[in-house]
Amino acid sequence: MTELNCNEVLNQWGNFGDNNPIEYGTKFVKADTENEGCYHVINVVSLEWTIGENGWVLSKGYVDLNDEWINWNDIRNFAGFDNTCQDTEDGYKVSALIEYYGMCEFGMEMLSSEFGANFNGDGNLVFSKAEVITLLNEYGILSELENEVLKATVINHNESESVYIMKEDVESIGETVDDEGIIYLGTYDKIVVSESLEQLQTMLEGYDVEVLSDDEEEEDDNE
Repeated sequence: MTELNCNEVLNQWGNFGDNNPIEYGTKFVKADTENEGCYHVINVVSLEWTIGENGWVLSKGYVDLNDEWINWNDIRNFAGFDNTCQDTEDGYKVSALIEYYGMCEFGMEMLSSEFGANFNGDGNLVFSKAEVITLLNEYGILSELENEVLKATVINHNESESVYIMKEDVESIGETVDDEGIIYLGTYDKIVVSESLEQLQTMLEGYDVEVLSDDEEEEDDNE
């Protein structure tokens, strides 16, 4: 588990899991300042790491360390607590409770209704790193990565929806004859978006992205 400064009280989100929360998953914990011993928790599960499948499940819950049904002897034996860091001990307790009992015992629910749900409808199921970052950004987590995500709009069956892409994954951009933007993620992987080519250039400023000419786009379409 990631160590936090012993003098840091949990009045902000703390990472009580892996140092690489997107690749391996983690638990973010934040104190409810109005209720002593109570904590908000966001659980990030990497399906590739846990069961070898693509995607992530993100959910949130609420833990009351004062609940009488919690068997603390079992939890301590399970987690092997180190009590040298008093201010962060509760964060480790919350993390251990989630590991031992599961999020479903702590009011598990989705982070956002704007993203897809898992089979049970109590967590967000997403399939890209950019979507994980965007969901966590809504709660002020991993805000340092916010500018690395490109948010664009696509139109499906006359309805608009947002797509989230890591800017570093964009190889080139262009435009259609209708002045819609095109994002190329690979030789055969492209996304037509509502944003114009000029808007995409502004959004991707500072990244090494090729801007395709009309001739180059025509050649690409004919391949």
